[in-house]
Formats: sequence, C-alpha cells, structure tokens
Amino acid sequence: MLYTNVPIELIADAIIKRKDELVGKTDIPYNQLIHGIDVIMNNTFFTFNNHFYKQIFGLPMGSPLAPICADLVMALLEENCLEKLDFPVPCYFRYVDDIFTCLPRDRIDETLRIFNSYHSRLQFTYEVEENGSLPFLDVRVIRDSNNVIFDWFRKTTWSGRMLNFNSMHPISQKRAIVLNLADRVFKICDTRFVDDNIKLVKKILIFNDYPISFFSKILENRIQMIVGNKNNDGMVIHKEPIEYKKTLIVPFSYMLTSSLKECCLQFGVRVLSTITNKIGNYYKSTKDQIHRNARYNVIYKIPCGDCNKVYIGKTTRCFEKREKEHRRSERNPDLYRTGLSSHSKEFHHHFDFDNTVILGNAKPNDNLNILEMFYIKKYNNITVNFMNDCKKLGNSYDHLIKFH
Repeated sequence: MLYTNVPIELIADAIIKRKDELVGKTDIPYNQLIHGIDVIMNNTFFTFNNHFYKQIFGLPMGSPLAPICADLVMALLEENCLEKLDFPVPCYFRYVDDIFTCLPRDRIDETLRIFNSYHSRLQFTYEVEENGSLPFLDVRVIRDSNNVIFDWFRKTTWSGRMLNFNSMHPISQKRAIVLNLADRVFKICDTRFVDDNIKLVKKILIFNDYPISFFSKILENRIQMIVGNKNNDGMVIHKEPIEYKKTLIVPFSYMLTSSLKECCLQFGVRVLSTITNKIGNYYKSTKDQIHRNARYNVIYKIPCGDCNKVYIGKTTRCFEKREKEHRRSERNPDLYRTGLSSHSKEFHHHFDFDNTVILGNAKPNDNLNILEMFYIKKYNNITVNFMNDCKKLGNSYDHLIKFH
C-alpha cells in the first residue's frame, strides 16, 4: 500500500526539486503552496466507533492530492536511487510504484538495497523473468532473441467477467467494452499473438451474453481503423472533435435516452448518461454514520408534535446551526417568518425537533434547491411550507413525484 506509507516530509522536498516547473502554472505563492499542502496532509481525521482519530503517517486514501504527492515522491526516490548506481540502466519504466527495468543479474540485490535504503517505509520486492518473460501491469514482456515483444497478460484470478450485455446500461458503454478489448489485442500484442487473443476476446464477449451479430461488426471496423487508418508517413489520422454548445447529463432510461440524444443533437447539445442503479446501492456502508447535526447541504423534515403536519427545509450550513434557528423562530415567530414559525404561531403548536429526519443531500445551489422543491411537492398535503417555495418546479412533474 503506497499512499499510507509515503512520508509527508518528502513531499516538500519533491516540490522544491521541481520549483521551476511551477512558474506560470499557479498564482499561489510558492511558500503558501508548501504550507497549504503541509496543513492538508498533516490534518487527516476520521471516525470509528464514535471516536475521532488522526492519521499520523502517510497520505490519506481518497484525497485528490494523494496520487499527485505520491507520484512526486516516487519520482524523487527514483532520481536519487538511480544516481547512486555505478552502472548504466538500459531501460527503466515506472507506473506509480510498479517498476520495470533491466539489470545485470549480479547487480539485482545491490539495486534493491539502494532503493530500500531511501526510506524505511518505502520498501520494494522484485520479480525476475521466467522462461524469458515477465508481466508488467497488463502486458507480458517477452525476450525474443535480441528483441522484446509483448502479449496481453491476465492474472490467474482473472474471471473474464465484463459488463453483461443484458444489463441496464447505455449501448455506448457496451460498444466501448468491445472496443477496449480489441484495442488491448491490437495495440499491445505482437502480431503472432493476435489471432489467439481475438479468439479469446470473442469467447469473453459470448460469455458475457454479447450477441455475435453485435460485436462482429464492431471488431471488424476497429481492425480496419487500426490497421488502415495511417497515411504514407505512418502518422495516425485523427478525426476532428465535434464541438457542442452544451453538455446535458441525465440518468439513463432504456426507452428515452436514445430519443433524447437524437433530439438534442439537432441543437448542438450533447447528452451523456449516468447510471443511478449501482452495485454500491445494495451494500451497507461500513463507515460510521455522520450524526445529522454535523451534516451539510441537506434537505430535512421536521414533524409537528401536535398534528400530522411537517416542515421541509434545506441548509448548506451545519444542520445543528439551522435547527437552533428554527427553535428560536418557534419561540419568536414575528422575528423569523417561515412556514414553521407561521404554523406554530397560528395554531400554538410545537415542532418535534428531536425526530427530525434528513431526507437527502445534494450539491449547493441549484441541485439542493430542486431537491427541496421536490420534497415540498411530495409532502404537499401535509407540509406547512409556503407554496412559493416550490413555484419554480412546474406542475408537469407532479405525477412523477407522486409515485416516487
């Protein structure tokens, strides 16, 4: 595990090494940039069993900065270690923390010692070629006399399971599966391995319920493009990208999405699909639940303690602060005029704040506003909200909201 073993103190050294590369690429003063990264990386907290913990070593998993900082440190490490070798290294390739290189057999242990001596938390192991071949990522590198050729490498645990053709996904994603497999064969493999790998690709697609009539034409066109789409100078000919006026992202619907794409394309609008029914929806999160009072950007429902009415609200701030404001508005309805305070004043009712429910969360501004209007309309018969709170959501949505 690389990220949690990257020493934080080496990040500043790596950035200092590349100080000149930052010129013109950021408006943040250099010293402030170093300080900001240091503050972020040294203040990683998480909860477990209702206790707060601080990460005291390494980069936080899931942080957008982690892969960048890890790569900077690895670049610093390899530069430092390669300089200490007293013999030339004919080839050296690295992807994150996976390294492929060629070394004299009697210098392998020495090289490993130099790399492992850089820092006690950054330790490497090695694997040597077997029968003239060595896997690196998804490529098998093969020694062929004085040449090196490549084949598609698959681990022994590889199952061949891909996105099933019968799944509720856009046809473009299924087409991309076929193209991706074809590209692996033609862009990675030496010509002597192509036929066997194409047979394997077809077997994989059939195993995942792809009709032969669907993938055969796609494979044929891809082969023609890869083999024939070159000019006399050997340069690949690229098509000019289409410029769209806008991009619209909508949930995928089997019957509607394709028609919507064709309609919007006439107006220069590109339609992209997202899948809402994801496998993660069926698994319970193992993370500690954040208490409602500590949540931000939420839609909430506060029930009245004396009748069946409810108040629907939203806040971009910490919910605890917003709840205190509602409690004050109930005590002083003339100072804080909301649907909640008006109902409390008119009927002398008290709201049951202890049974407040978080209905959902969304990004601030438009998404949060739309979600609030949705729930106000959903609870239209019992809500105490002012109806102008949802006037921007047209009545055409009422039927869909009713059956949500």
